[in-house]
Amino acid sequence: MERYAVQRFARSGVEKAAVSGIARMFVRLVKRHPLVAAELLIAGAGRAGKVGWGELEQRLTGRRNDDVEPITHSVPLIGSSNQGSDEAE
Repeated sequence: MERYAVQRFARSGVEKAAVSGIARMFVRLVKRHPLVAAELLIAGAGRAGKVGWGELEQRLTGRRNDDVEPITHSVPLIGSSNQGSDEAE
């Protein structure tokens, strides 16, 4: 799994190290705590399904969801003067 993940998702040396570490952690989680890993998988799949369903609904109805709040970061982004908000200045 680690080799597949590195080949599929990593390009530079730093990305390869990061992907390799994440793959190792995931394999260790599945081996040591299979029920926790299953709960995380189900929660992630549920969230992905909810987001995907919402996007599909928007495409089929031709409407955009304009009431989405901008993302705010707990730590301001480097070079941002708007206190961490993604809103245009």
